[in-house]
Amino acid sequence: MRTYRNDHEYVKRREGLRRIARRRNTPCWLCGEPIHFDADWKHPLSFTADHVDAIANGGSMLGELRPAH
Repeated sequence: MRTYRNDHEYVKRREGLRRIARRRNTPCWLCGEPIHFDADWKHPLSFTADHVDAIANGGSMLGELRPAH
């Protein structure tokens, strides 16, 4: 069964990661720069949940996520 971006389990995991990363002030796992947690989602430095194993390369939507921008 395929999982989509609006799937309840994925959204729950993404938002949990956002809360933890914000509380710990975790930097982007790709470049090490700060993430702007209050920025609009369109802003290039705003939070996004990045998949460790890219979906395009066979990764799962429910695979490991890390904070990025």
